[in-house]
Amino acid sequence: AVSGWVAVTSVFAASAIVGLLNVVGIPLNTAAHAVLVALVLLAQMIIAVYGYAMVMAAERIVAVVVGTLLTGVLVFVLPQVNWAHPAAPELAGSTTLGTWLLALGTMFAGPLSWANYASDYSRYLPADTDVRRVAFYSGLGMGVANVLGCFIGALLATLVDMSDPLANVPQVLPVWYTVAFMSAVLIGALANNVLNLYTAGLGLLALHVRAPRWVAVVIIGTIASVLTYVAIFGYNFMELYAQFLLLTLVLLSPWVAILLVDFWLRRGRYQPIALHTWGHGPYWY
Repeated sequence: AVSGWVAVTSVFAASAIVGLLNVVGIPLNTAAHAVLVALVLLAQMIIAVYGYAMVMAAERIVAVVVGTLLTGVLVFVLPQVNWAHPAAPELAGSTTLGTWLLALGTMFAGPLSWANYASDYSRYLPADTDVRRVAFYSGLGMGVANVLGCFIGALLATLVDMSDPLANVPQVLPVWYTVAFMSAVLIGALANNVLNLYTAGLGLLALHVRAPRWVAVVIIGTIASVLTYVAIFGYNFMELYAQFLLLTLVLLSPWVAILLVDFWLRRGRYQPIALHTWGHGPYWY
């Protein structure tokens, strides 16, 4: 699943660079596009290999820069919004409620896919950290980002075809801000994938793969690279992306439900050493 997210986000990153080059009048042929994708994949893999300290240092800056640039889109979009935009002539689901639930599930797939990342970062917190603060700030960060992102996306959908946002959103932005917008997408996508690759490497080691962490990152990155090229050059990416989101819901929703119920039954009391014990112990299957 994480390799899939790396591939998805790599497609966005590569598309953002293509958009930037188009703005300055530099079109790319297929070979140049393929090389560009390779450079994106290599750059994010290198940062992930350096590990936690590099990730945290980069994310502190990226969060502020990308958040500011994407929020700035509202300045140009709000005056143009078509508040009377009609609903789609055909429902995506069989009923109105079904369509609403489908949209909710699609939006939920994003934050849900980060559920398996929590332990990779909470393990660096002091043991006496207030769990309520952890829950509050994690929820606040994810909540604000998702609500704002979905709100901006809904407004843009009244103006342009959002089936290919990176190609169509520049239609409602001035050229100078299109460059800023594409840069934000690129930086945000790379930052996302650094987290994806770092966590996936740790996940592979948790499966008892005998390898250094950097090797695990390279393995996951290689798998993701293949998926990225398939998504860009072999299939309709947006259709593939929608199917991947549904697959994420199918796989992760039951897993998260089990974790939450188990946490509630145990009142959050676990044996940390036993959680890392392979082959036996209270948590081994």
